[in-house]
Amino acid sequence: MDISIVIPVYNVQAYLGECIDSVLNQSKEAYEIILVDDGSTDQSGDICDDYSRKYKQIRTIHKKNEGLGFARNTGLENVTSDYVIFIDSDDYIDSDFLEEMQHIVDKGTYDTVKTGYRRVTLEGKCISNLGTTAEYFEDSDVKEKLLPRMIGSAPGTNDSIPMSACGTLYSIKIINQYSIRFVSERKWISEDMLFNIEYFSHAQKCAIDKYIGYNYRANNNSLTTKYVEDRFEKCCAMYQKEEEVLASIIPLELWQNRLDRQFMNYLRMCFSQLKKSVSRLDPSQAKKNIKEITDVSLVEKIIRAYPDKQLNIKQRGFVLMVRWKWNWLLYVMFCIFKIE
Repeated sequence: MDISIVIPVYNVQAYLGECIDSVLNQSKEAYEIILVDDGSTDQSGDICDDYSRKYKQIRTIHKKNEGLGFARNTGLENVTSDYVIFIDSDDYIDSDFLEEMQHIVDKGTYDTVKTGYRRVTLEGKCISNLGTTAEYFEDSDVKEKLLPRMIGSAPGTNDSIPMSACGTLYSIKIINQYSIRFVSERKWISEDMLFNIEYFSHAQKCAIDKYIGYNYRANNNSLTTKYVEDRFEKCCAMYQKEEEVLASIIPLELWQNRLDRQFMNYLRMCFSQLKKSVSRLDPSQAKKNIKEITDVSLVEKIIRAYPDKQLNIKQRGFVLMVRWKWNWLLYVMFCIFKIE
């Protein structure tokens, strides 16, 4: 079984060496390592070239800057093995990561393997382990039981499965057979989600394993520490896109509440970014933005229909504040008390 590693690279000279070294130092050797330099303006491109000259299994592809999703697509177009794993260039993997992936596949000839991951600081210190229980899905269960949980948790549960493309073992046969590619994260707020919806609608045999060997480096550029003026519009567009795609794949009752809950999480991020320390907006403009959001018909429809009685107190309180349009309280909670 051959595994290719695709690493999109953009201005990460401080962490790139550690990322590549973690792949080179595996107990099971990667078949090939494809570095896609997405028009870096620092020394990242030179670092990629240095590794390519030194190691025969490493190839570097330089391209104009188009973003993470399209850089991954460039990698996919150059993969020559059976499986592919995406690793972000500021992350790294444990030395037994590929060996464990092979071990899991060999247990059941799976076409896909998804594991948990570890959140680490910029310096590599563990913040938390985000694991999952071992579960296995075949045939229609992949679409009907696994895929919905990647959309989000059902009301009153925490049964979601991480949707990140990073650290997941994908079948190149499935990707090529159905011409599956990433969309641009500059247009869609979750290119991973749209890729996974399409991929897992075709996957036949998937393993979710409790092993943790992927290290996700947390940074300060999170969704709630950076103001994006059109974030709410993008959240609405993302909801409607997922709704359209999912409706053509699986029955409504399997995903509707999960997608609605995902949207409410997006709403919280939209409110959180309005605090003055992030948005630089004065209070009157922040309050106006909150009112405009709660008045949108899509928000009203989702909030009105959601089964809030199954939620915990904090979650239910948020739903009711939006449903009853207690905009002043939303402002206080998210812009004064800085709840996220």
